[in-house]
Amino acid sequence: MIFKVIAGLTGLMWVLYGLLAVIMALAAVIGAPEIRNKTCLALPFLFLMLHVSYGTGTVIGLIKMPFWVKGIKNGRN
Repeated sequence: MIFKVIAGLTGLMWVLYGLLAVIMALAAVIGAPEIRNKTCLALPFLFLMLHVSYGTGTVIGLIKMPFWVKGIKNGRN
């Protein structure tokens, strides 16, 4: 039961993120009408890649942090 709720909320989160990325890309295109070109179509994908890479780096850093701190306390870098 709880896994279905979590899966549903995760799906909802990704759908909302996708919609928000498209809305923000449209806002960026509308806000700069003199620079409209084909690369503006890539903005939702670029927003996604930016956030996924930033989040992945954060999670990896949080996982490694206890081991890094433990190494410093033991005199290792």
